[in-house]
Amino acid sequence: GDGDGDGDALHEKMTNVKFYGIEIEPERAQEARDNVSKCGLDSMIEIRCENALALSPSSTLDDATVIFLYLIPRGLSLIKPKLMDIVRKRRNLRGCRGGNGADGGGSTSHNDDDADNDNDNSNDNDNDTDSTPTEEPLLRVITYMAPFRDENYVQRARCKVDHQPGAEWPLYLYHF
Repeated sequence: GDGDGDGDALHEKMTNVKFYGIEIEPERAQEARDNVSKCGLDSMIEIRCENALALSPSSTLDDATVIFLYLIPRGLSLIKPKLMDIVRKRRNLRGCRGGNGADGGGSTSHNDDDADNDNDNSNDNDNDTDSTPTEEPLLRVITYMAPFRDENYVQRARCKVDHQPGAEWPLYLYHF
């Protein structure tokens, strides 16, 4: 837990959720597994040591409900077709139609025209959130540091990192 119970409450609310972490570097993958175990989240989070760009969607990602990506913009553009394949498959399986556009993209109202200029001080302490109600997403994707260039995010937040005091890096949430 985190000392004030918030972590435990969040864990209790997160049922029917499956997170996958895919890390190409073996040492980092093991570090992530160790952290997942320390938090007692082994049943919800699986860390695999693989190249995410070489995966077929059905091999690992098909039953993921949330996917976290720490990729440069080129990597995001390469993995996006795999994500959209998952969304299309889920839409067909669930009988869903419309809502998110023909290509399976998001349906929100935020976009960073210049993601490289993310260090402006206009939102240093605020999370940028779209409050428009939408249907349950078929897939949630969180990107760290870089946004998808051609998608609108649902929420942008900043996270602090222990190894760089004072630094805050962006996280982007997408619903597909």
